Amino acid sequence: MSTASPRVTEPALQQLLIKRFSLAAGTYAMVLMLMWVAILSDLFRASLATALVCSALGALSQLALFALFRSGANTRFKDPSLTEFQVLLALCWQTWLVANLEGARGTFLVLYVVILLFGLFHLRRRVFVRCALLVFVSFASLNLWEAYRMILPDPGLAAIQVCVLFVVLLWMCLYASYVQASRQRMRQRRYALQAHQDTLRGMMRQLEDLVATDELTGLFNRRHFLRLASRELAALPAGSRHGLALIDLDHFKRINDVHGHAAGDQVLQAFAAVATACLRDDDVLARYGGEEFVMLVPNVDGQRLHNCCERLRKAFAAADPQGLGLNNLSLSVGMTLLEPGDDLDDALQRADQALYRAKRSGRNRCAAAWEAVDA
Repeated sequence: MSTASPRVTEPALQQLLIKRFSLAAGTYAMVLMLMWVAILSDLFRASLATALVCSALGALSQLALFALFRSGANTRFKDPSLTEFQVLLALCWQTWLVANLEGARGTFLVLYVVILLFGLFHLRRRVFVRCALLVFVSFASLNLWEAYRMILPDPGLAAIQVCVLFVVLLWMCLYASYVQASRQRMRQRRYALQAHQDTLRGMMRQLEDLVATDELTGLFNRRHFLRLASRELAALPAGSRHGLALIDLDHFKRINDVHGHAAGDQVLQAFAAVATACLRDDDVLARYGGEEFVMLVPNVDGQRLHNCCERLRKAFAAADPQGLGLNNLSLSVGMTLLEPGDDLDDALQRADQALYRAKRSGRNRCAAAWEAVDA
C-alpha cells in the first residue's frame, strides 16, 4: 500500500522553476514596455541611446537566466530557484529606471512591491527584510542625492513617496514574517502527518502479517496460501509447471493423546522449522489446517517435486522436537503438477487423493497424482 505523500521529482521541480522564471521574464517585458511608454511621453530624463542599451542589457540578463535554467546549471546552487539573485537584479534595474523618471516616478514605485512579492514565499525572512531595506535605502538615497544637488522637482511629494514606501515595505516585512511562520507550521504538521502515516503503514504491515500468518508455526495460513497460489497459477506461462503438495503428519492424534497437546504443538513447530530449512526461497509453505500442510514449488517437473518432498520427509524423520524422544516421526505427501489453465481446486483435489493413497499404502511415503493416471 503506497501512502507516501507525493513528492515532486527533480525534472518536475525544474519545470516548475522554469515556469516561475518565465513569469518573471514576462514581467520584465511588460515593465520595458511601460518604460518605453514613459520615454515616448517625455517622462524619461536619460538619453534614447541609454534607454536602448539598458533595455538590451535587461533582455540579455533574462536570456542568460533562461539558458541557466534550461541547462539545469541552476541546480548546482544552494537555492536552485535563484530567487534572491533575481530579486536583487530586478531591484537594481528598477532603481535605475526610477532614477531616470521624472513625473512618473511615484507611479513606478508599485513595481518595487511586485518585485518583492516575487520573493515573498521563497525568501527566508531575514533575506526578505534585507531586500526590503535595500529598496528603501535605494529610493531614499536617490531622493536625498537629488535634494543635495538641488534638482529634486518636488521635495514635498518626494517626502510623501518615501514615507508611503516605508509603510508599504514595513507591512510587507510583517506579512512575510507571518507567511514564513505559517509555512513553518504547515511544514511541521506535514512532517508530523508523514510520521503518523509511516507509523500507520508499519501497523498495517504488521496487521497483514498477522492476518496472513499461522500463529503457532509462523507459516502462511490457508487463506493467504490460496491467494498466493491462485495468483501464481494465473501468471503461469505456457510450457511451465508448478508443483503442489499436500502434507499430513502421520499419527498426529496419537502424539496428542500420548504426549499431550503441548508436545503436538512442538511437533508442528519442528516440522515448520525443518521444512523452512529444506525449501528454496521461492517455495511457498502454509499450514492448511490441523496437522496438514500445503506446499507450492515453482518451476519443477515431477521428478524434482518428488525429490523435494522426499528430502523433506527424511529431514522430518530425523527431527527431535524439544528433546521429546519422538523417534518415529513421519509424514505422508500427495503431489500433483499445476499447468497453465489448471483449476486450483481441482489440483488440490488431485493432491488430496494422492495423499489418501499414500496413507492407505502405509504412510511415511510420497504419492503422486500422475502415478495413478499412469496406472
